[in-house]
Amino acid sequence: MPPQTQPASLPGVFALIGISWRRYTARRSTYLSMGLIAFAAIASLPVLAALIGAKSLAAVSVIALIAIAYIVVILWVMVAFMNLVRGHDENLSISAAFGRAGRQLLPFLWLGIVTSLIVFGAIAVFAGIPAAIIAFGGAAVAGGSSVPMVIAAVYGIIALVVVGVLFGNWGALAVWIFLDDQNYRGIKAYAGSRSLVRAAGFWAVFGRVLAFSLLFGIVAGIVNALFRAIGGNLVGLVAYYLLAGCVLYPLMFGAMFALYEAARSRVGAAPQTGPLGWWRAAAIAGLVAIVLVPLLAGALIVSYLGKFSSLSNPSGALTSGTSGQLMQLHDTIRQANLRGLQADLTLLHARDGSYPMSLSAVNSLSSAQMQTTDPYTHAPYDYRPSADGSAYTLCATLEAGGQFCVDSTG
Repeated sequence: MPPQTQPASLPGVFALIGISWRRYTARRSTYLSMGLIAFAAIASLPVLAALIGAKSLAAVSVIALIAIAYIVVILWVMVAFMNLVRGHDENLSISAAFGRAGRQLLPFLWLGIVTSLIVFGAIAVFAGIPAAIIAFGGAAVAGGSSVPMVIAAVYGIIALVVVGVLFGNWGALAVWIFLDDQNYRGIKAYAGSRSLVRAAGFWAVFGRVLAFSLLFGIVAGIVNALFRAIGGNLVGLVAYYLLAGCVLYPLMFGAMFALYEAARSRVGAAPQTGPLGWWRAAAIAGLVAIVLVPLLAGALIVSYLGKFSSLSNPSGALTSGTSGQLMQLHDTIRQANLRGLQADLTLLHARDGSYPMSLSAVNSLSSAQMQTTDPYTHAPYDYRPSADGSAYTLCATLEAGGQFCVDSTG
């Protein structure tokens, strides 16, 4: 038998949409009926929830159940649409499509969870952990400089995009592999998708998936905006769901399935999965990250809130954990206060011919802005005027040690 030749390249974006369109028009009435059924099922649940209203605890519980049912129905309709698209050659009926979708719903949901965990785990390993090492390790070496934080932020953003695109695109065909062969589930479907994407060309698949998303999203947005302008928000929303259910979903899923078929034809055999251990490790890393990230974020937020509270609402006693930077900031504020009080005392001397016997006299100035007490210990500053009011010394005790003083000599 002569060796099989692979196609030179994948069909273009519009060629794939053309394949989808021809299949759609061949079974237009089936897709339109499916879209109307989907619209009725999806629209009826929010209407039912609105009619019930959150008037009691029991009503709220019923609405919560309706919300869960709403999510399930959307997933069920989506999988049924995909089965209808995949079953174009066998003229799959609507009832058979929903029947298959019902049996595939949990594995489909599991595939989505696993894919998300793999992508999130890869982001955590290749973006989050290195960024954290750069930020905290660099800050420790650089003595509190903000440069490592900037470098970590730039690296984290770039790595997030690169890793997200890489691992996300590897799983772009996983759902079609699962629907085409029930032996490919969860991590195995993801690994098989990666092999197909690599065989078809990573950027070729990525570009087509991105183009499908943009084209169908733009059309849906234009229709929604147009009908909202004509008939208001409700009319726009109804028009959007009807268009999406009757036309856009079938065409978009059809284009994606055509892309899967083209990629599969380049392989000519069942997708290879290779060792699954790395993908399991990535999924576990994603699960760990989902648990740890909120905890770490919460700890950082509490830490920064504590520092902010210390700055905005100074307290009397400083704890042993107060950083050197915070002590320096406090002392800088004290020194600024004394400079301001020195200016106020000069104004008083010009007005009265002598310096006041009490520092509280600065409050008689309409321009007085400075506190006459330490903002952190709340103790009065050490003000020592001469007996005849011709001179003074004003001092504050610093957290870094010693005192800072100003006097009448300037």
